[in-house]
Order: sequence, then C-alpha cells, then structure tokens
Amino acid sequence: FIENEAKLNEIKRLVNFFKNNTSRLVFTGDLNIAPNTESIRQIEKHLVHCGPDYEKPTWTTKPFSYNGFEEDKLRWRLDYAFVTKDIKIINSKIIQTEYSDHLPILVEIEV
Repeated sequence: FIENEAKLNEIKRLVNFFKNNTSRLVFTGDLNIAPNTESIRQIEKHLVHCGPDYEKPTWTTKPFSYNGFEEDKLRWRLDYAFVTKDIKIINSKIIQTEYSDHLPILVEIEV
C-alpha cells in the first residue's frame, strides 16, 4: 500500500476527471490507499469524504486472510466514499457482512 509512481499516476488521472466533471458524482471503492497519503489529499481537493472517520479501519472482517498480515496488524483504512460538494451527506457507517473481506461502507446521501 505504498504510494509508488504508478499509483500516483492513477490518482492524477482520476483527479483530472474530477476537475473536468460538471455533474454530481459519487466515487467509492477499495482504493488500497492509506488515509494519510498524498493520493487521498489530492482526491479531497475535489470531492468530499463521506465515509465514517478515517480512524475506523475498514479491512478487518476476516482474520488472517490478508496475504500474511495478521488482523491485529491491520489498522489502515482502504475503503472510501466521496461525493461532489453539491451532494448532501445524510449518514454513513461501516457495516459487517460475510460477503466481503472488508468492512463495507454504507452511505446515505440526498441528490
């Protein structure tokens, strides 16, 4: 989850899309990016983070299923939800489900 040149280039392409976007936009997913990174800061220049607090990990549902990382060593947030500033965020929370090896984010918005 280290920010390498390839990942930063991906984020630059996304940010260019966000800059040129004139529509309402919801952007969510498993970005495999830790919260305190340049990539997240670049996204937040154009979109509003609407998921739960960054401190809440979203990648600890299934113990010992992370390619050798033990659950108690995982404290990064990898799943995110962002919206454009013209979308009202009503609520957001992390949900637990057996269908994901992450903790999915449920976001309620008003468009």
